[in-house]
Amino acid sequence: MEHKRGQVATFVSLGLVLLFLAGIIFYEYQTKAARTSLGDGTAVDVKSVTNFVNLCLQEKSEGALIEVVGKGGYVTLPAYSTERLSDNLPYFLYQGSVFIPTIEKVQENVGLGVEKRLGDCLNFSRFQGVEISVDGSPNVVVLFNPDEAQFTLHQTIKIKSEQSETTLESFTATIPTVFLGMYGHAKKIVETHKNSGEYACLSCLRELNEWNSFKTKTGMTPEGFLYALEEDKKGNDKGIIFRFAVK
Repeated sequence: MEHKRGQVATFVSLGLVLLFLAGIIFYEYQTKAARTSLGDGTAVDVKSVTNFVNLCLQEKSEGALIEVVGKGGYVTLPAYSTERLSDNLPYFLYQGSVFIPTIEKVQENVGLGVEKRLGDCLNFSRFQGVEISVDGSPNVVVLFNPDEAQFTLHQTIKIKSEQSETTLESFTATIPTVFLGMYGHAKKIVETHKNSGEYACLSCLRELNEWNSFKTKTGMTPEGFLYALEEDKKGNDKGIIFRFAVK
């Protein structure tokens, strides 16, 4: 009886060992299927390429957001803009007519600014031993929310190895910003100037600029009133400056 129990225990132990070994073999197989070994000995998977593109998108989105918002939401200044300043700005109000770009247009322009920059960092030469190709042109969709801007890159990127081929088509980045509130405030400034007629109501503007989560700076030149709405960022974070002119 004791001998039979010993045999059963031995078989059970052997079964557990075989099950454990099978688990290891299955895990290694799955890992090799998901990864491609590179020439330098490192391993790259689809996630590493995705992260690389997301970081590129994040970096270029920040630069585009700062530049485009700094020009009043434009990539190229429109016809109604200052002409004799060292750094010209678009008029949001000119001789009684309002020229504020819609929020949709600003989003589109920021997206175009990102698309122009992506080629600077979408270099996949670091991923040796695997073939990565980019098909078509990038399309960046921007959406401003109260506390952030969301960037979505639609771009077809194919990763091919000896074992498999994977296609990636969407990448994302998010930047904290209160631009949406700044945009709404800019419209109030323009409305105040328009309602004031020939003479700006400075007390109205001072009252309007209180209790915001950003700073409002104003300058007066022969070209008109110049406005800069600045995000109050802490540390080394670079905030955006929304700039425009009224006359």
